[in-house]
Amino acid sequence: MKRRLGQLETQLFAYVQMRKLRTLATGELTGPLQISAKQERELLSRLSRSGMIAQVRRGLYLLPERLPLGGKWSPDEILALNTLMEDQGGSYQICGPNAFNRYGFDNQVPSRVYAYNNRLSGDRRIGSVALTLIKVADERLGSTEEVKTAEGLKAVYSSRVRTLVDAV
Repeated sequence: MKRRLGQLETQLFAYVQMRKLRTLATGELTGPLQISAKQERELLSRLSRSGMIAQVRRGLYLLPERLPLGGKWSPDEILALNTLMEDQGGSYQICGPNAFNRYGFDNQVPSRVYAYNNRLSGDRRIGSVALTLIKVADERLGSTEEVKTAEGLKAVYSSRVRTLVDAV
């Protein structure tokens, strides 16, 4: 059953589209929408639970450019990873099964994104995107290949040689 948007949700999406925002931190809506911090927290939480926006971390949300058809939205894998790493001020490179698939070493498409990075370790979920983050020292990052996605985003993959070395 399709849920109708309330007045606050409509105002939020109108504000975000007008400002061309992709991320929203808590505290950014209290002034423009003239709502309390509690109302803002409840609004963002409700939208995140319903799948209309994606929580990157506590207090930071990723929003669609346009209202999602059918009411559900999830970010692209690269958008989710880029947003998280940008927020953390870190660097990453996609590795493991994702890189194997990219270079044709394996034809299985992984359901998770595996990435070396210099900030976080562990499993994360941003919308429907599952991430496995492997924290390494800055000097271990490198030997990469940058790829531009169809949406114009920059994805950083381990190079073909690095991917083979990591496999051994």
